[in-house]
Amino acid sequence: MEPRLPNSIKWTSVPKELLNQMLIILSSHFSQKAKDGNFVVEGRIYPNELLMRVGYLERGRLRQVNFELSTGYNPKQNNMMELVHTTLDSAGSLLEQYFENEENDFPREWKEFIVGKATIHVRHTTVNSDLEAEADRLLGVAEDNLVSGDDSEEELKTKISLLGLDEEE
Repeated sequence: MEPRLPNSIKWTSVPKELLNQMLIILSSHFSQKAKDGNFVVEGRIYPNELLMRVGYLERGRLRQVNFELSTGYNPKQNNMMELVHTTLDSAGSLLEQYFENEENDFPREWKEFIVGKATIHVRHTTVNSDLEAEADRLLGVAEDNLVSGDDSEEELKTKISLLGLDEEE
């Protein structure tokens, strides 16, 4: 995933537990589609941006339908979990539109939408997450670090507190 903001360099993955909860919600809401394929949810938290990819890969296909959603945030003004929920709701609406009519013309470049109090930027991609991860692994660029890039201790503490975790978790 490529961030929307050019200054988004250092990032932390959205916790796996939260991503799994999102997968459960999508599979439950789109139960028939869950029988025919798999949902994909990925996310990164940058110092001033939340980036999520919500996708669907039908069994036997290489083309994965994705909606990448980006929203800027200020840690002193915004609640990260509210932004995550707004982003998931938006992605769910986009998937619903896609499932109703696969020929819809979704934006390939970032397009801004206002959702409640949040500004969400959306783009449609067809990147296969599993193939991309395998290519990264083969090329030796796969990272499984808590933080990608050189975060200061203060930035890391801010991210941990935004997620509602304490430092021991």
